[in-house]
Amino acid sequence: MKKAMARSTMLHPDFKPSPYWWEDVPEIEASAPLPRKVDVAIVGSGFCGLSAAIELARSGASVAVLDAGRIGEGASTRNGGMISAALKLPADLEKRVGADKADRLRREAVASLAHLEGKIAQENISCALQLSGRLVLAYSKRAHRSQIRMAEPLSRLTGTGVRALSKDDLRSEIDTDFYHGGMLIDHAGGLHPASLHRGLAEAAVRNGATLHNHFPVTKVERKAGGFSLSGAAGRLDADTLIMATNAYTGGVSPHFRRRLVPVASHMIATEEIAPDLMREISPKGRFFADTKRVLYYFRASPDGKRILFGGRGRFTACNEREIARILHRAMCAVWPQLRTVRVTHAWQGNVSFTFDYLPHIARHEGVYFAGGCQGNGVAMSNYLGFRLGRSIARPEEEPSAFQTLGFPTMPFYSGNPWFLPLVGGYYRALDHVERHFF
Repeated sequence: MKKAMARSTMLHPDFKPSPYWWEDVPEIEASAPLPRKVDVAIVGSGFCGLSAAIELARSGASVAVLDAGRIGEGASTRNGGMISAALKLPADLEKRVGADKADRLRREAVASLAHLEGKIAQENISCALQLSGRLVLAYSKRAHRSQIRMAEPLSRLTGTGVRALSKDDLRSEIDTDFYHGGMLIDHAGGLHPASLHRGLAEAAVRNGATLHNHFPVTKVERKAGGFSLSGAAGRLDADTLIMATNAYTGGVSPHFRRRLVPVASHMIATEEIAPDLMREISPKGRFFADTKRVLYYFRASPDGKRILFGGRGRFTACNEREIARILHRAMCAVWPQLRTVRVTHAWQGNVSFTFDYLPHIARHEGVYFAGGCQGNGVAMSNYLGFRLGRSIARPEEEPSAFQTLGFPTMPFYSGNPWFLPLVGGYYRALDHVERHFF
């Protein structure tokens, strides 16, 4: 009885099991008739697919963007809207790919944020871009010691201001005793992802691409000079095919599906919070993530009136009310002063991980793919789509470093991540041990 009562008081009377981002961004019209044939068909209408479409259509190609659901209904309008210079590259990168390629990968990762800033300006997209810095919060003393070692090399390698903060330093950044310190990345921040997505969709159409929703591709056939895509909504022929489906890659792309691990990510939005309390809990408007393997990430809404809090609520099936309960409890562990603040929205979407923890641009049997951004895809997926589109439009140019990597999988893996609950439990145990003993 007490648990049910707590759950009901934690939810706002107008609670919605849908993304907060959708409240003030209308659904994108996609009423153009399906063409019979195009130069390039792009399956997937997220950041990556739209960025590729813009670049290809601008080069003069005829482009059709297809989505099984609403345009942008997947991760691109469900994420936390946090951006940085894609610093989630593996620490042992040089050992794995060599110093020269590692340097190229890092430079392109840093360039992904500059590319996104430039695209927003070029296309005049209003998406509440705010570069107020990202603070990575140390969940354990060990993690903070690692941050102290990493800050200077990261700053030097990326050209981005990075510095470690002590636990005492955190008081001027976030009002919590939950963390042991942090690492501040100056050139990072966030935006409104649904507004960014709408701006990209409008730019794609403005440059000549067509958008087609509710077109689930059920069959892809190779034919002379190209491909034939078919589904219940019709058929489309294309000279070139791009699968920009990332964590939603399905059975028509078994090769790429076997190389991607889709992981559910969950978010909540709170009701509006008193301005004095908002200034207390986040005085500088930073964008936050922590060092746990099963991490939290959180921020203020673009208008500065709510907290948007995300994480892995569960590694098994989970409905939005359960997500709200789990993440509200997690939020209150960070900020106990928010325990009476109610949840107005809860939602979920998939992010995509790869077995080498690197993003990829790849081609198999003539089909192109870009994705695998390890949960850091707002800037990187835009960049990958741009580079893929450019490589098709201008094949004489030097390829992206992300286009020169092998794309590994694991034996017997088919794309169904049945092992995630086991891995998730193991990671939670490691987080607990590190928190309390290291």
